[in-house]
Amino acid sequence: ITFTILTTVALLPKVDLYYKLEEVLKKESIILSNERPSDKIFLFTLKDISLLYDDIAVADISKTSLLPLIFYNRLTIENIKLDKSIKIFFPEKIDKAIFTYSIADPLNIHLSSSGIFGKVIGTLNLKTRKLHILLTPSANMKKNYANTLSMMKSKNGQYIYDKAL
Repeated sequence: ITFTILTTVALLPKVDLYYKLEEVLKKESIILSNERPSDKIFLFTLKDISLLYDDIAVADISKTSLLPLIFYNRLTIENIKLDKSIKIFFPEKIDKAIFTYSIADPLNIHLSSSGIFGKVIGTLNLKTRKLHILLTPSANMKKNYANTLSMMKSKNGQYIYDKAL
């Protein structure tokens, strides 16, 4: 059974599936442009992505990689540079963001991220559609983005963001 699963993942037309995803995202006003897709046996990678929402530049992303193993999936996004218009709310550089999904915890997508803002861990509950984020802010975040932090609950030096999607 393991061989069948690995063979299926290896033979998936990942680039074609990505272009279908782009069509879905476009309906939500999310555009990925200038990207260079690459399909390895088990890993799908995009490089040099420009992200736009509603025709407004949001971020430039150096590299995104997806490891789709059916029982365990991991999306890694590296070197995210947010547009200058977002800089008033949040530091413009995010080093890495990782999203994982596993059948061991089928109702949640787990996330972690790090950058000059500090560190983030969180979950997105797929059943309740609730996002829960716990931010451990850096000194830079505390000093330069106090307004953003004031919109979150504070507990033991960490900041909590909860949102129903």
